[in-house]
Amino acid sequence: MSNIHNFGAGPAKLPSEVFDELEEELVNFNGTGISLMETSHRSATYIKLNAEIQDVVRRLLNVPQNYKILFLQGGGQGQFAGVPLNLMSRTGTADYVITGVEYDFIPNTNGVPLVADMCSNIMSKKFDITKFGAVYGCAQKNIGTAGVTMVIVREDLLNQAMPACPSVFDWTLTAKNNSILNTPPMQAIEVMGRVLKWIERNGKLEKMEELAVKKSSMIYDYIDQSNGFYYAPVEKRFRSKMNIPFRVGPPKGDVDLENQFIEDAEKQGLIQLRGHSLVGGIRVSVYNSVTVEDVEVLLRFMKEFFKQHAK
Repeated sequence: MSNIHNFGAGPAKLPSEVFDELEEELVNFNGTGISLMETSHRSATYIKLNAEIQDVVRRLLNVPQNYKILFLQGGGQGQFAGVPLNLMSRTGTADYVITGVEYDFIPNTNGVPLVADMCSNIMSKKFDITKFGAVYGCAQKNIGTAGVTMVIVREDLLNQAMPACPSVFDWTLTAKNNSILNTPPMQAIEVMGRVLKWIERNGKLEKMEELAVKKSSMIYDYIDQSNGFYYAPVEKRFRSKMNIPFRVGPPKGDVDLENQFIEDAEKQGLIQLRGHSLVGGIRVSVYNSVTVEDVEVLLRFMKEFFKQHAK
């Protein structure tokens, strides 16, 4: 709906073009006469789709052939467990860095395999995949809808899963079976593929990054000019270009005022702005599918709210 502006952190907004394609294909996928949801995951139809989507990922991220592209279930939480289950059998140890903010560089680990949770920013910019042993991202943010998680892993890191690793999280088994170890979430994978092709048609990752910088800068710039009425708690250098958290009122926020902000925003079609349950406040997610026009509408509302409530 044109009067709804969805800033959800996940499941997030999808491109309108993808909805149009899905509507056309929902009950008759690729001329088969049935929905993909009714199609065998062992069929030539699905195997072809699976390969096509992997090819798009390789093109967008320039993924070398010595990396496997896997489609798994379980979301980010599944891979929180999947990473150690697949990689820690030799050493039994791993170092974790939990920042809450986005690095603007790729750390040099001096040969230790580097693994990154890219759930929020994968496919929003180009990066050198060869500097990583593995990366993963759940689809319901930048690249589709809930149900599928993409893992990109270097081949030499396979065949190391712990004996306790469940088969559905085992990267080696998944790779050997081309992500068809069991029935995959085919509809979610189709949506992911359509979003990836939408990215490819619309300027690829270079354009996604350009727009990410523009959209996030529009919001951060206004926050920084609001004389403290809006307050972004993250150091400027490490501010995410995908998720913009801020408080309303004092630096730690005025909960009543923030609730009023959310209520008034929803009346104007600006939805899913409530901050993470652990930190509160406001969170604006500007993933690839969020348009500059969406952000402009939000900024008009923020300016009006400032006029009404700033002291």
